[in-house]
Amino acid sequence: MSEDPHILHALGQAVESKVRYFEEVELSAGGASWAAICCVGSRALYFLNSDWDKFLDTRSTLSYNHIEAVQVDTGSEDRAMILLSDDRDRYWAQAVQVIAAARDDLVENLAVAWQAHKMKAHRRFQSMPLAPVEFPEPRGPVSTWTAEPFFGYRKVVINKYFAFVPEKIRQIESLSGEPTGRFRNPDTGLELELHVHKPVAVLSLERHGLDSVRWVAMEYKRFLTKSVDAYHVRCHEPYTKRMNITDDIAVWHGWKMFFLCRDVSIAVLILRRQYMPPLADTAQDFAVVMKFPRGEGSEFARCPESLLMQEAQLIADSISPLVQATKMYRGAIQAKADALMYDEGGYDFLQNNLGIRPKLYDLAGAFLKAIFLVLKGEKSDLILPYADQMEVVLEQFRGDLDVDAVIAQFRDSGALTSGAGGISLNQEEAEKHTNAWCVRVARYVGWAVNGGLGPMFSLRDIVDTPVRLGVDADKKIRTCVEFLLHLRRPDMTRRFFSAELSQVISNPVLSDHVFTSSVMQVLIETKYIEKLFTREQKDRYTALLSDLLSSETVDVSVKSEICRQLLQVTNPRGTMIVPVMIASALLRMMSKANTFLCTYATAALVNLSADDDQVKSALLSGSVASTLVKQLASKDDDLVHYTLRLLVCLSKAAHHRSILVSAGTVGAVQEILISTYDSDKTKILVQVAGVIGQLCNDGETQKQFLTSRTGQYLGETLYTLLYIYDRESEISDLRTRVIFAIKQLCHNSPEAQVEAGSHMISSLIPLLRDCYLTKREFAFHAVLLLLSFSGLTILQDKMGKCQLRTVLHDIYRETERRESSSSAAFRTKVKELYDRMGKQNT
Repeated sequence: MSEDPHILHALGQAVESKVRYFEEVELSAGGASWAAICCVGSRALYFLNSDWDKFLDTRSTLSYNHIEAVQVDTGSEDRAMILLSDDRDRYWAQAVQVIAAARDDLVENLAVAWQAHKMKAHRRFQSMPLAPVEFPEPRGPVSTWTAEPFFGYRKVVINKYFAFVPEKIRQIESLSGEPTGRFRNPDTGLELELHVHKPVAVLSLERHGLDSVRWVAMEYKRFLTKSVDAYHVRCHEPYTKRMNITDDIAVWHGWKMFFLCRDVSIAVLILRRQYMPPLADTAQDFAVVMKFPRGEGSEFARCPESLLMQEAQLIADSISPLVQATKMYRGAIQAKADALMYDEGGYDFLQNNLGIRPKLYDLAGAFLKAIFLVLKGEKSDLILPYADQMEVVLEQFRGDLDVDAVIAQFRDSGALTSGAGGISLNQEEAEKHTNAWCVRVARYVGWAVNGGLGPMFSLRDIVDTPVRLGVDADKKIRTCVEFLLHLRRPDMTRRFFSAELSQVISNPVLSDHVFTSSVMQVLIETKYIEKLFTREQKDRYTALLSDLLSSETVDVSVKSEICRQLLQVTNPRGTMIVPVMIASALLRMMSKANTFLCTYATAALVNLSADDDQVKSALLSGSVASTLVKQLASKDDDLVHYTLRLLVCLSKAAHHRSILVSAGTVGAVQEILISTYDSDKTKILVQVAGVIGQLCNDGETQKQFLTSRTGQYLGETLYTLLYIYDRESEISDLRTRVIFAIKQLCHNSPEAQVEAGSHMISSLIPLLRDCYLTKREFAFHAVLLLLSFSGLTILQDKMGKCQLRTVLHDIYRETERRESSSSAAFRTKVKELYDRMGKQNT
């Protein structure tokens, strides 16, 4: 894709016309051939020399008025012929052959521009004559080669990419006969979808919150599972593409998922092709979705999941560009790199794969060397354990500049004066340009300092030194950090001042600021910003973090780092965090964030609210109840798990439980129980049982759980819990929680007690006899459950027949002999049950 807006603008100024597309081509006419940069303008094709700096001497312009038709060679992927009229300029031949790696894109853009020009000139629509023709002369030796499909596979082409798919599946075509990317095997019912998304600028991915292929995968997961009642995520992890069939120079990232549903298994591979030729500034996403029927009689029903996943992986691995355009436009890339128009990953790609570095590389090295020299003078053996290796790396850079001098040169390197390069700027426009340049400089130098110039040295070494720096050294390091963070308001007419970071102490509001996200992440992780505040200013520091969490413009990496810090807090009251303030900010973020951030925020709230009633009250006075019910319906295992854990924390008090129940928590929890009881989602079921047990402390809620969705008493909840109890062959956390939930569910309900007791007593008493010393929590809940059963004569008789009193006698004597403070409560309940059984026998 050669449609970069910055280069198109620059080329448009060079040719004095609007340019919509450009491509490196080889032209042939009259026995001569020459290389050129072809620019598709609004009135003509313009041709610049291969250095991109001036027109070709004679054949510089080809007016659309002189183009009569275009022929496309059917025997090659890169040749086309432009046929000219008799009134053409004398230095053009009748036919001009064009060789372009992205020929189809060039011809398509030429056709659009030609037709627009004709409509404007003649006030009527006219299609450009375009014909496929097999050129008579051979293409000649070329370096391209073709890989044959695997045995039993065939090659399919979709949107300028090809893939190898099984021969037995048939493509479902649209009404117009165009390929749709959808395939089906009529014999087995297998379905395949290949999605090829449009290329987008890498820098735009960050603005739209799609800078990681994982976020794209989560959107696919949400779409594919939204109409599925129950499913299990068997795989959800990064994936590495294992084939490079066309020797593609671009970088590929991947994510794979496998969903096990009731009637179908779904394998999903998401791929991203990033830093694509010819400018290394675009990315394109792909998806492979395979659906395997699991119904009775299906050949996939008993097939191992690994084999099904492998089938999808083979197709994904084979996806390759149809055109082997590995050539990079080094001149244009160098210009974009000099203008710092790439992200951190882009600079890595350019440096490691193309050997291209921005012109600011040497000055960035001088900046790093200035920092290194400051630290070297402050007990370098403690601060820089790899000082000797760093000196070798930094030998190539100037060492006579201090930090302030280098920062001044950073600004001067981007200054524009009116008339430079033919550009007319007033003072305000020039200042705006320079300030925007400094923002890009801070991001690039942040990458350089954080391992870009030397892997043994990073930004963490600067901001998290193990010794206290001297006054002068600390001031210089602080100046460096403030420049790299580049905290400023988005108004680029306003100059950057490093004092803005210090000003956040008095006014901790960053939602109206921009900054370098990668640097902010490090400063939060190393607690650099936290150390700017005193203990008495903890409310301001919390307000700062809250503002970052609530802002929609702050990067995901920064928000997730804040949540990671909150997850590590063991005693919130003893830290710089005000729990109630930060909890409210997390709740606000959860209402707008994606699944990944919601999971992080919910986990952080579990940690903050565990032993803090004020946090619980603050959350429940807000919208947490409705938010949690919404999250329970997300069908994301991690999010559902932490949401249930948070519900356990919040349902300890009666008035809190009433708020949760009124928001629809009972129905949401029942739905999860019914949809997951027969799966191996143990960690979710443990929390479901815990929530049911907590909520059943209230009589009305208990009745809701006991009532089925059709209004029948003793509904799905009780029988599902009994099923899970029977299914668990060992004494596990899940079985313990289920016993707790059943005990709570049956409290003061004779019908439920009879149903549960008749089902459980004969198996529960032997388990109690065998585990009371090793599984104390299970034994305690088992005794409580049996104690609740003992109020009914029919159940007392059943327990008596199972020799419960003898078991209790042995338990009491053994625990008394091993007397400890932790067993006192257990022994009390054992004795109470023993005495009650004795009265029944009497």
